[in-house]
Amino acid sequence: LHGQQFAITRDSNGIARQAYWHQGLFLPDQSCFELKRQVRELLNLHQYIDPSQEWSSLDLEPLCALARKQTKAIKNALGYSITEKTSNGQIFRALMSQLGLKCRTRFVGPRGEQTKLYRIDEEHWERLTEILERREVARTTDETESATVSTPSINQSVQVGVDTQPPKEGQWVKWTKHPSLSWLVDAISRGTCRLKGLTGKLRTTVPLQEVQRVSLGGVN
Repeated sequence: LHGQQFAITRDSNGIARQAYWHQGLFLPDQSCFELKRQVRELLNLHQYIDPSQEWSSLDLEPLCALARKQTKAIKNALGYSITEKTSNGQIFRALMSQLGLKCRTRFVGPRGEQTKLYRIDEEHWERLTEILERREVARTTDETESATVSTPSINQSVQVGVDTQPPKEGQWVKWTKHPSLSWLVDAISRGTCRLKGLTGKLRTTVPLQEVQRVSLGGVN
């Protein structure tokens, strides 16, 4: 979910901790976050991490057909076994559960011809997203405080995926102190910018020069 660099960093930190305590390096003891990320990327799992969408068993067939072809990789990396009797819905729910995502189901259609639909639980998704946003802010704040970093203002440099034009209310932006998160501009007043996170529950006010509008090549 967090990308390649995040996964590699977590793997490196785990190996460093074991080496520091002279515990030796034993692969089964490692979490192998990057390996898990690669397998999930192979399955195109990110396409299904959308709480606004619903899928029938037929809709899930592309994902599950690919998962059945990669049963060995999934077993080794994710620790999940897929058998001939494992349904598409079971595969979907198991893969989401490993990411900490709860799923809901409902039936549609006339009696006797009903179709079962699967989706990510929206309330749980909002709580989880809010927690992740707060953790990311706390983590990047610690990193910022532990090192002096010179952050260029909007008018000093042009960065890939960042628009140099001043942001406006209702636009998605990046906060230079927490660049891994996207924020929505809630209000602009007297050189400050009020931002809110993805769920709208996490809010903060920052100097306008620390905000960079995301271009069409990034999040919009």
